[in-house]
Amino acid sequence: MELRIDSLVKCYKNVPALDGFSAVLTEGIYGLIGPNGSGKTTLMKLITKNLAPDSGKVYLNGEDTDRLGGNYLSLIGYMPQEARLYPQLGVLDFMYYSAALKGIDKSAADRMIPGILDEVSLSDASRKRISQLSGGMRQRLCFAQALLGDPPILLLDEPAAGLDPSQRARVRSMLSRMASDRIILLATHVISDAEGIAGNLILLSRGKLEAMLPPGELVKRLEGRVFTVPAGMLGALPSDMIEMSAPAVMNGAPAFRVVCESPPDGGVLAVPTLEDAYLYFYRDRKGSKSGSAPGIDKS
Repeated sequence: MELRIDSLVKCYKNVPALDGFSAVLTEGIYGLIGPNGSGKTTLMKLITKNLAPDSGKVYLNGEDTDRLGGNYLSLIGYMPQEARLYPQLGVLDFMYYSAALKGIDKSAADRMIPGILDEVSLSDASRKRISQLSGGMRQRLCFAQALLGDPPILLLDEPAAGLDPSQRARVRSMLSRMASDRIILLATHVISDAEGIAGNLILLSRGKLEAMLPPGELVKRLEGRVFTVPAGMLGALPSDMIEMSAPAVMNGAPAFRVVCESPPDGGVLAVPTLEDAYLYFYRDRKGSKSGSAPGIDKS
């Protein structure tokens, strides 16, 4: 299966929210990352036809998805960032309603809904009204409806928002098990949600595709450049030093992680993490003339 996105452009009041985005997706998990406002949600709405592009096309296995119409949409499970829930409905009622919207008949819905609710740990809440659910439970319900029909394409916009650490881990585990035979696009600005499960990261900045590469390759670009420095020595750091916002501890005392080309006084070489790479590439750097994420080589 191949989902080819060709030069998508979408502007709001003449300001591009997505600017010529192109990519080819096959089976696996793609972490769509970038800060708020980078174009992640706009891209998902264009792929799902919730928005019409100003220009550009989406192709599934070489066919124009505009011509495929409902046949294309039936292959997509979509979890929007702000799903429309109906507080007066029960959990089961909402799932059957969502199944009907997807054209799934009741007998098929009867077979699949209990298993999906169990998978997202909502079986015990199936008789509750949506108004009685916690924020995390509502988030899992949104995820559950995206799984109806076992779609081969999953588009998940901030699926782990509002979940506790154990629930986030369970969602990542589920996605890992499902990834072998479907395309999963996972949008997040929390890099840990994609860490360990995404085969590739798609880095967006101000609507532009900056890079598409495996997480390990992104991290590798910081090897030998990340150091832990005692807090009291920050004033002696080199001029090319970039202080990361992530705090650290060194010998039981407060410290900072920094990026620089040569070892700073008192600094200890550290193993770079994906969070380091994210913070570095999306930092605001004085003198940057473009809207792109500095430090990323597109080649």
